[in-house]
Amino acid sequence: MPWTTLPSGSELHRDAASAFFHDLFQAQYHGEEKTALVLAARLAHSTPRWFEWLMDLRNSAVSLVGLKDVGRFGAVDLSKIGEYQVGDRFGIFAIRSIRPEEVVLEEDDKHLRVRLSVHLTPGKPQQVTVTTMVHVHNMLGYVYMAFVAPVHKLITPPFVRKIELMP
Repeated sequence: MPWTTLPSGSELHRDAASAFFHDLFQAQYHGEEKTALVLAARLAHSTPRWFEWLMDLRNSAVSLVGLKDVGRFGAVDLSKIGEYQVGDRFGIFAIRSIRPEEVVLEEDDKHLRVRLSVHLTPGKPQQVTVTTMVHVHNMLGYVYMAFVAPVHKLITPPFVRKIELMP
């Protein structure tokens, strides 16, 4: 997808030109207006069991080549949403920045750096843009992405569309 669809105020614009991989999916949120962090937490918390099983499998497999066990995507505590700060763990990521309209999450390992943005455009409904951007550090990152990229493009759209069903 062309980067012209990346929301104009997104923090990801700074590194977009050098990304090896990116995708961007949008959904409409019709409920009461929320912050990007709240919607990101609710989305992470709704992660299906089969996806968490895939994360467990991934974590076991990559430990053989010395990569991080990043945990589970849905490991977000909704009861502590107001306490999250930059640097805190948020599922499989660390929080890089928090603004009402955008939360940027990041995981950096020796093979690649992944950044995930949940960006809101105000209005009724709110436009929610979920962007994933990957910068590869070495050959292991390229091999890893050869397996992950096709699966990511299949899994992410229905996951993002869950936003449209949230109250």
